Formats: sequence, structure tokens, C-alpha cells
Amino acid sequence: MFDRGVMEFIALDSELDILDSIWNIASEWTKVLNRYKDVHFSDIDPESIQNDIQAQYKEYTDTLRKYRDKDWQIRDHTFERIQTLWNILPLASLLKTRNIRKRHWNSLRDVMKTEFDETAPEFTLGQIIKLKFQSFAESKNDHSYEKFGTRKKNRLC
Repeated sequence: MFDRGVMEFIALDSELDILDSIWNIASEWTKVLNRYKDVHFSDIDPESIQNDIQAQYKEYTDTLRKYRDKDWQIRDHTFERIQTLWNILPLASLLKTRNIRKRHWNSLRDVMKTEFDETAPEFTLGQIIKLKFQSFAESKNDHSYEKFGTRKKNRLC
């Protein structure tokens, strides 16, 4: 009886350590996101952001994947937040090319079925996340993304 209680306590202590590490990752990622979320789109440097967060991204996602068997909302939510920023960066790079035209933005609005003003002061990385650009970015293998990217590349060449 006593051994069982000790074993349960040890297991609980281990679970608490895991939860603590996940909460720390969530807290650290919030700091990362806060560094970039208010940056206007025109000032975003996706490659620089990606280089800046790459080590944290790998460390955090590896840790979170290690505990994927845990059915914890904080783990899932934190993993999604990390993936969101990471998945937006390639699309931001595509949209930051100097030859992007209004028609490209219009095409993106059409595909995403949402309105936004890419020249407005509030068009920040935070707004891009709120508008769920990541949904479009995450569908890279989706025909619409390929069509948008290919069409854009062809017009730029």
C-alpha cells in the first residue's frame, strides 16, 4: 500500500515537472511573439525572424513532440502558437518580394476570403496571425497556395 502511494507520488512529481517545462516554453514563446507581433508588415524581415527563433523553435517543438501522448490543452495550444509563427514566415517572405503587386494582394484576399489593408498602420505580424494567414500558409501543398506562388513567380521572372 505504501509503495503504491510512493509510486503515484513519483509519477505525479514527474508529470508536474513536464507541465512546468511546457508552461516555461509557453511563457518564453509569448516573449518571442511579443518581440515581433507589433512590427508593421513593411518592416518585417522574415528571414531575420526565422534565424532569430530557429534554435528556440527546434528546442520547443522537439520538447512538445516528446510529450504528444499527454492530452494537455497547454501542450497543444503552445505547439499551435509556435507552428503559427513558423508557418507564416515563408508566406511573409513571398509577400515581401519587391515585385509584389496589388493584384497579388487581391489574389491573396480572394483565396483567403478576407479583407485587409496591407498598407494600414495596424497591418502587423499580430494582425496577420489574427487574420489566420497561417491557415493559408499551412496549406502550402494546397492547390491555391501553389497557384498563388507559381503565378507570382511567373510574373516576377
